[in-house]
Amino acid sequence: FGFKRVAFLPAAVPPLKDREVTPARHRLAMLRLAIKGKRGLAIDTRELERAKRSGRPSYTVDTVREVLRELGDGSSVAFVIGADQLVRLHKWRMAKWLVRHVRFIVALRPPFDASVFRQVERTLGREAALRLEADSIRLRPMDVSSTRIRERAHAGKSLRGLVTPAVAAYITKHGLYE
Repeated sequence: FGFKRVAFLPAAVPPLKDREVTPARHRLAMLRLAIKGKRGLAIDTRELERAKRSGRPSYTVDTVREVLRELGDGSSVAFVIGADQLVRLHKWRMAKWLVRHVRFIVALRPPFDASVFRQVERTLGREAALRLEADSIRLRPMDVSSTRIRERAHAGKSLRGLVTPAVAAYITKHGLYE
């Protein structure tokens, strides 16, 4: 996609999570370990910092507006999400505005396929669905997900091939997901 930079954007308290999430400090530490030494990758902690200051959830729309102001006229922002988030996009604060102002790159992986765009059409409209589908990419099937990582860690099984060795050691050291 020709990105100059890819920034990971950890949420402090994801507003739409229906389960308790790993504390932000652990997610941030694991992210730092996962991308250490990889050129072109960065971490943007503005959502963590905003939530810490305000005590409220931090919304993607606030971050996008901030980034667009910082970059100035003629700049663009792309947001990479999985199809599992795409089907919930209509629940995001100001979702239609986001779809108009941000290039969403949607990664499709099993069990999701192009039919997710029909779901988006029902919730956000045809124009949004077409725009989102134009930038979708299909990933080769991989049995890697945060759910699988948590389940394996909880069962005391190896995380080899799912996370970097440094992240696996961090999970063990801090007793995450036990």
